Amino acid sequence: MPAFQRDRPDTGTGYTVVDAQGTEIYIPHKPKRILAGNLSYDTMLLGLTTADHLAAVNQLDRDPMSSFIAEDAKSVKMTVRSLTGLPLETVMKSRPDVIIVPDWTSRNDIDMFRSLGYPVVVGKGPNSMEDVRQDILLMGKVLGEEERSRKVIAEMDRQMEEIDAVMNERKEDWPVGLLVSQMTSWGGPGSIFDELTTKARVKNGIAEAGLINGQELTKESVLKADPDFFLVSAYPNGNMSSFQKEWFHDPALQHMKGIHRIVPLPNRYLYCASQNMPYAIKAVANAGYGPVFDLSDEHLIRGY
Repeated sequence: MPAFQRDRPDTGTGYTVVDAQGTEIYIPHKPKRILAGNLSYDTMLLGLTTADHLAAVNQLDRDPMSSFIAEDAKSVKMTVRSLTGLPLETVMKSRPDVIIVPDWTSRNDIDMFRSLGYPVVVGKGPNSMEDVRQDILLMGKVLGEEERSRKVIAEMDRQMEEIDAVMNERKEDWPVGLLVSQMTSWGGPGSIFDELTTKARVKNGIAEAGLINGQELTKESVLKADPDFFLVSAYPNGNMSSFQKEWFHDPALQHMKGIHRIVPLPNRYLYCASQNMPYAIKAVANAGYGPVFDLSDEHLIRGY
């Protein structure tokens, strides 16, 4: 029998999955309590199962500006504050049947959780829509809900076909949009945000400045990109954060054309790495071209 089985009687209903790192993980029974390593994974899981199967959710899952699952998440009592990992205390208190984490999770944490007897499945830390698809398929195997995972991907693909059909009709040059984020080294080629802009037919201003993901966005690189518009995180009542106010009040930026077109979008779009990527792409396209897509039917893409 593969490693990483908890010390419990085998009911005979167990099965084995192979995670993104090629590790065989034995799941003793269909999980009833699932603990995930980040917001995106919580969202993917709720496309495959109901909220009562989640042992905990990230605290930002309850924020509708940051999350597509805010209403579902309210019914889950335990929350995780960290954005970069799972505290041992949370694992011990929630006692999940299985833990699912992205591949950027600390190796020490993975080994520790496994040493305690928890099945730990490692997925891809999604940097592309294909990564998201692979994670959803893996979660479908872990949960014993493979048909649901295929339905989620089919709906993603259906919406992407609609997006491509609409955007292929547009013949104008792609506008340049530049993300202004407090994560000043994120958003370039190699990030999922770059894929959102590409699929929305918007040139990523960070790429236009000659940067890749992980390189610092400077005011000099912003001037080089000369964006047609800026993307920023939306805040309640249309207010700007203190960071945004300071950033956009820089005298060096005042002559740029993009300074007159600052488009606030909820973080659930800007940092989307889940099955709801089609909605994020539609939102970015609307930011660049105007109201191309109707987002009034937005909902969590589910397989059930």
